[in-house]
Amino acid sequence: MTPEMVVAIGRAIAAFFKTDTSVRVVIGKDTRISGDMLECALAAGLCSMGADACLCGVLPPRELPPLQPSWSMCRHCCLCSHNPYADNGIKVFDVNGFKLSESVEQELEKRILKERHGSPSPVVGRCDAIMDAWTIMEIFCDAVPDLSLDGLRIVLDCSHGAHFSAPDVFSRMGAEIFVLSINRTVSTSMPVRLSAS
Repeated sequence: MTPEMVVAIGRAIAAFFKTDTSVRVVIGKDTRISGDMLECALAAGLCSMGADACLCGVLPPRELPPLQPSWSMCRHCCLCSHNPYADNGIKVFDVNGFKLSESVEQELEKRILKERHGSPSPVVGRCDAIMDAWTIMEIFCDAVPDLSLDGLRIVLDCSHGAHFSAPDVFSRMGAEIFVLSINRTVSTSMPVRLSAS
């Protein structure tokens, strides 16, 4: 995953979802060392085609869409992966927070590989930093004040750091938390080893 490829991905996303109104894309990332570089590249590609990029910092994919009403018509991208730490990737979600359909993903792939993005935008998009993980956590906890996890013991796989606020969220709700980091021997993709640990 190179910066040049990520710029092309941003341009393709902006061109594909372009409407009469401006396209807004909310971007989250994990803690991989390449995250800052690729975040900037993705934002550059989006803005070059007239889309607005909203940078949220370190956030897991599922925290992006539902917690902020003003994002209801935004596309959502997250720089993350379950690959080894040195590898990064991009996940794109629709305005409802779901993965794109296979047909849409295939069309985006064609545009990326052929660099077929349509006419250049006469307007450059804006890039803003709008929220961080701690603010998201406060919004979530305030939204479900009566939810109690008292008596539950929860094992959290915090991946490469994107879920770093999760232990605090679950602890505030009363659960007893055990935190793991994804690795080759124990992870959420290995439930038997996970429960034994």
